[in-house]
Amino acid sequence: MSYKLLTFEQRAEIKAYLKIGLALCHIAKQIGVHKATISWELQCNIGFKVYRPHQTQQKRAVRRFQATKHVRFTSMDKERKRKNNRIDARKLARSLKTDGLEPNYVLDRVALEDRSLIRARRNAIKDQTRYKNRIKALIQFYGIQLPTQFDKRNWSGAFIHWLEHVAFVRPNGK
Repeated sequence: MSYKLLTFEQRAEIKAYLKIGLALCHIAKQIGVHKATISWELQCNIGFKVYRPHQTQQKRAVRRFQATKHVRFTSMDKERKRKNNRIDARKLARSLKTDGLEPNYVLDRVALEDRSLIRARRNAIKDQTRYKNRIKALIQFYGIQLPTQFDKRNWSGAFIHWLEHVAFVRPNGK
């Protein structure tokens, strides 16, 4: 018996036969397919304990659309699949021969140092913000209310002075 996809009409018949309580082997005989086809259809497509032919047909259409066709590999695909030094050397030689290589822009030392400085400053600001947030969270954890004049984004000298003089129950709270 060759495999054929079930049509929507056959799926509707399956639903009707299931509704009247017919066994899977009898459903298969009525529709003219193998009983494993019916079993597989129900196993894959029952949602919320109910067989829905419309939903099953939509799922089938989506799967059919997404199915990839057999594609013959070109030499470039083979090079990508089986990568080794010999293939890479051939590829470079071919690219040099046909002027297919494009130059890469490499930053000079000054630009690299500037980027590193900017990254280091950005990381230092992130660290500083993280530490400030931890300090404020610790103060709030202990139930100490921040004065409203210090409830700003920037930490003034007066706020730092206030922090130094916050009273904790034990000295290791500071």
